[in-house]
Order: sequence, then C-alpha cells, then structure tokens
Amino acid sequence: MYDVTNTTTISRMSVTVRLVLVLVALLVALHQAASLKLLRSGWLKDDTLYQSISFSRIEPRAVFVSDLLNEFPGLKPALERTRRQASSSPSSTSFALNDTNTYGYIRYSGAYSKVIFLLTVNTAGTQTNLYRSGDYGVSFTNIESTLDPADRNPVLSIFFYTSPKNKNFLAFPHATQSQMYITNDEGRTFTKVTFSQTINPQSLQWYPGEDNWILGLNTQSDVLYVTQDTGTSWTLVDRYVDNITDFQWGDPIIDPAHIVYYNVYNPTDKNRGNYTVHLYTKQPPFTNPAQEFDPNLGRHDDFLLLGRYIFAQQTDSTGNPFLKVSYNRMPFQRARIPSTFGHMNYIVSHINNLQALVIVQHVQGQFNLYLSDSSGV
Repeated sequence: MYDVTNTTTISRMSVTVRLVLVLVALLVALHQAASLKLLRSGWLKDDTLYQSISFSRIEPRAVFVSDLLNEFPGLKPALERTRRQASSSPSSTSFALNDTNTYGYIRYSGAYSKVIFLLTVNTAGTQTNLYRSGDYGVSFTNIESTLDPADRNPVLSIFFYTSPKNKNFLAFPHATQSQMYITNDEGRTFTKVTFSQTINPQSLQWYPGEDNWILGLNTQSDVLYVTQDTGTSWTLVDRYVDNITDFQWGDPIIDPAHIVYYNVYNPTDKNRGNYTVHLYTKQPPFTNPAQEFDPNLGRHDDFLLLGRYIFAQQTDSTGNPFLKVSYNRMPFQRARIPSTFGHMNYIVSHINNLQALVIVQHVQGQFNLYLSDSSGV
C-alpha cells in the first residue's frame, strides 16, 4: 500500500482522493470528540451506551460522490441546483416533537424519497416512539401506534433495516418480543411477523437484490438464522456466531448465490472473556457443514467483506493489530502498510474493485490514508 495522506495529485484519482481527505478530516474530528463512532449500520452511536468496535466499517457510498449519487439519485438534482446557485444561502426548518425520550436515531430512505424515519428512545430503553416524515423532515408523524393494533406502544429495537434493493422495504424488530414489523410501502402500512422466542433475531441483514432473503442473528444466544420469505419461517445457519456485525452475505457478483460469511468463536474461550474467531462460509440449503474460508488465516479479531476484497484484522503476540487481505477470494495476505508507527484501528473502503483504501489510526493519534494495488495488499 502507498501512503497518500500528503499527496496532492494522484493519477486518475486526484479528485476522489481530495474528497476522501476532506472526509478523513471529518472522521478524525468525530473520533477526537470521543462521543461518536461510525459503524457498518450507518448510525452515529453514543459511546456512553454502546461499546465501540476497533475495526470500523464505512460503506463505499459513504465516501465517494459517484456512489452517493447511485445510492441516493435524488441528490443529483439538488447537487446540480447547488452548483447553479452556489451563492444562495441554505435554508432550515424546525419541528417540535414534544417527545420526552432522550435519544434519537434517524434514517433517510434515499432513492428520490422524501421519507425520513426518526426513532426516539428513553434512557432505560423501555420506551420508544417512531416518527415518519414525508416531506424531507419538515414535519413528522408518530406512527408507532400503527405498527400493531394489539399493542399500541411496542418497544422497538434501535436497529432497523432497509432492503438494499428496494427502499420501500424496511424491518423494525421489537426490542423484547419475538416479532418484527415489515413495511413494503416505506412506512405507510405494516405487517407484524411473529416467530419463536428461540429464534428472535435482533440483528438483520438483507440479501442484496432480493427482498425475501434476510439473515437474522439472535444476539442473546449468538445463533444465526436465515429466512427466504421475509421472516415467516427461519432456518438455522450456525451457532456461536460472533456479535452483531460479524456476519455478511457474499457479493452476488463475485460469490455463489446466498452464500454467507461469518465468524465463529469457541464458546469455552468466550466464557473466559478472551476469545478469537475463525471465518466460515455456508450455502443453501444450510444443512451441510460449514467450511472454513482460509484455514491458514486461522484466529483473527474481525472481518469485513467489500466486493472482491475480504479484510481481516489479527493481533500479534505483543498485542499489536495488523491487517490481512483476500482478493478475489484467494488466500489472505498481510497488507504491506509503509509506516513505522504502530496501528490501533482500521477504517476500510474500496474504489470500484480496483484499489483498496485504508485509513489507519496510529498509536500516536495520527491518521494516515493508504492506497493499495489492485490486490489490496
């Protein structure tokens, strides 16, 4: 990898890198504030409530303008208007919710949508209110009572999920009960899906390109399930799956259909409070034994799949983390990052499957930006 933190011109990519450097400065500011972390879900989460993870995940669409426009085509007209009217002042509106809850979580549907969802939660996590705006946040309506006629005030999980294929499809898991609420019209109407207490998935991941395939992890028992009918029935994938972020669908272009990548831990190690994981894969019908992706990788801390790349963080015998990369599903290789500084955290993205972009937080508090060759090493 090449250190491009101080590079002003990069062939073919100078504009992109300048944009990334601006966003890196923003990330540094967020990190130094010590109250916010960026996670794969896209939420900004308060550290006083949630333990941070060292291997941060930022989707490519959160970095590059071209990917932002693909994700949110509705931004293009606004961007063009902004270019034509660069001297005009931005406008803002305010709306009084009259809500006594302490925290709020916002999600924008994207794709030319005017819909914004706001979930408020009290400090104890025992009271929630779900609001929907259909006018870009000018006004909000509390829709929590419409989720379930039998329960006018369900307590929702702070994590809710949007289908990557169709922004009209969203899933809102219940925080304590074995049920979730599915909408296919962007929150105008909901269908309640109930399942057994044993299953009770709280962390979900939609399969890219298909609305009916969803992975669901029971975060209490660490058991991973899959549904092919949007939650009506569930099939066991595997047990001892590590936390809410360590499972991913494969890439539909690169991988076999519906293959799942996930970390599995040794339950004996976890009970001791000090454990590492191995990366496994499994394919439909999910009844065959899981396959370890790269046995030579072995024990590691975390992984992240982005297109042709799979990144894995490992820790050496002295407690220092380092990065390994698999390109085109080949065996992992250690990333050659040209720096004498020790590493603390990695923020990983990629550029159109041609190069890997890694932001490294060094032990001295410095953040550097590194750009790889096509293999990601």
